[in-house]
Amino acid sequence: MKRASFVIIGGGLPSLLFAYLLNQSNPSKTIVIIESSNQVGGLFKSTQNRLGDTFDQGMHIYYETEIAEVDEAFLGILPSEEWHYLEGNRKDIAGIFYNGKLQQNTPYPDLRDHSEEEKLAFMQSLFQPIEKKIFQDHGNVSDLLISHFGELIASEIFEPILKKLYGLGGKQLDPLAFRLTAINRIALFNGQVADDLMKSDYLRARIAYPDQLKLPFVRESRSRGVYPKSFGFGKVINRLTEKLLERDV
Repeated sequence: MKRASFVIIGGGLPSLLFAYLLNQSNPSKTIVIIESSNQVGGLFKSTQNRLGDTFDQGMHIYYETEIAEVDEAFLGILPSEEWHYLEGNRKDIAGIFYNGKLQQNTPYPDLRDHSEEEKLAFMQSLFQPIEKKIFQDHGNVSDLLISHFGELIASEIFEPILKKLYGLGGKQLDPLAFRLTAINRIALFNGQVADDLMKSDYLRARIAYPDQLKLPFVRESRSRGVYPKSFGFGKVINRLTEKLLERDV
């Protein structure tokens, strides 16, 4: 390490890609990556079960940055014919397990299967922050969720999710947890109603369109999502790691 020109802390995908770009522009320099676990790739590595089946834990997709140097380096990890290129609504497609059921329509908690009484209570909770002026300081993710969704949705829907994800209650978690997982919206209305309600900035930030493939496409972006055709994002991590080792990183 003392002889290294560059030392990169952490072996996640951003670090690996940064090391690759750094090596391209500084081929004679020594680069060392330090990783605390026994495997690089961070959140983007794939996992295998006891049967040898490969799966990704979480949504693993690379979004083009529209910075040519970065995107060309990443897409060059695999031959072009080995990538899936995802555009439009397919770029953000994702699923979630909620109430023991795999949802393929939205990656956010879909509350439409709850009883009519419960749904009415959820609607009241959604507007509670405005009616009761609940906009307290966000010292933890629980306070943030209450100011975003009202007390009922925060406690009944998202508190159990936080405990499963992190093993901690919302009061013990930094507000950053709100940004790391899909807990900023709920599906509560059908498509036509959601389309009308989402004209409100307040509601657009809180409700999800119930069918992600039919979501009205209102945002223009040239950026694509890419995923390897051979399942498992870990294959990308492994190939990038091989390329780095070949370059003595």
